[in-house]
Amino acid sequence: PPVSKTGTEGSSPSAPASFILGTTDNFMNKAISFLKQSVAELKKSTWLTRKEVVQSTILVAIVVAILAAYVSIIDFGLTKVLGLVVGGR
Repeated sequence: PPVSKTGTEGSSPSAPASFILGTTDNFMNKAISFLKQSVAELKKSTWLTRKEVVQSTILVAIVVAILAAYVSIIDFGLTKVLGLVVGGR
């Protein structure tokens, strides 16, 4: 069987414990960097106008109402058909 050249069994850790655990300064620097990058990306975004938001909301409400009515009609019809087949009311 092959013999380990290091003389120890198993594998050695791929990163030192200080990297895995991190330091408070390193964590704070990463957090601040993340926040700065997030703000920069938000500034690049285009936001909807109030009019567009209202129009989209109304459209969604109308579509939801139509789908709810459709599902309700199908449900009512299937309930009546099933009642006739099973012999209920």
